[in-house]
Amino acid sequence: MFGVFFYNSLLCICLGIRTKNGFKLIERILFRLNLNS
Repeated sequence: MFGVFFYNSLLCICLGIRTKNGFKLIERILFRLNLNS
């Protein structure tokens, strides 16, 4: 699970550099995934 979370974090950073809006969107998704798990 930690490996998946770390991979998602890297994706967030990469996408965040491209578009701030995309970063916020993925941040919400990760936040919901963290609440579920």
